[in-house]
Amino acid sequence: MKKKKSAFWGSFPCVKCGYCCKKATCDIGLTHGANQTNCDFLIGTKPGEYSCLLVNKKIYPQIKMHLAIGDGCCEPLNTDRKLALGML
Repeated sequence: MKKKKSAFWGSFPCVKCGYCCKKATCDIGLTHGANQTNCDFLIGTKPGEYSCLLVNKKIYPQIKMHLAIGDGCCEPLNTDRKLALGML
């Protein structure tokens, strides 16, 4: 099943690169005690394997929709995306 591109957020499908969470922690992460950058709830060891612990543990069920997690990347300077795709 092919992932549908988001009409609003992203131009490219999500590849679980973790870029956004490493750049700035979301309000929900901050509320749960994460750092301002490099969110404590970002889990995984390398681009392509990252995910959000708040989503995985269903601590805040609406977070996926609220933050458009999985809707795709809209950041043109995202080098982590290229790492996740094996382009770097």
